[in-house]
Amino acid sequence: MNKGQCVTKYYRFIQKNSGYIWIQSSATLAINSKNPTEKNVIWVNYVLSLHEFKDTPMDIAQLPNLPEKTSESSETSESESESKENSGRWERKEEVIYH
Repeated sequence: MNKGQCVTKYYRFIQKNSGYIWIQSSATLAINSKNPTEKNVIWVNYVLSLHEFKDTPMDIAQLPNLPEKTSESSETSESESESKENSGRWERKEEVIYH
C-alpha cells in the first residue's frame, strides 16, 4: 500500500452452504482532499468463477445444523453452560457481491 493501491492474488471465497468461488481483490487508499489526515480504503472484490463444488462442504461451517447432543446426566460443566449462554450472541453473516 506504499503507492496507495494493491491487488491480491487469486483466492477462494467460501460459500454459505458448500463449495467456493474464486475472487481477486483490489484495494485503493483514498485521502480526503479537505482533510489529508482522513484516509479511507476502498476494497473491491472481483468474482472470477462460478460457484464450484456446490455439493461439497469445504469447512465445518458449511455443514447443516446438527441436533444438540443429549447428555445422560443433567449436570453440565461451567464451560459448557457458558458456551450455551453465549451461543446466541454471535450471528454469522455472509454476503457475496457480484459485479
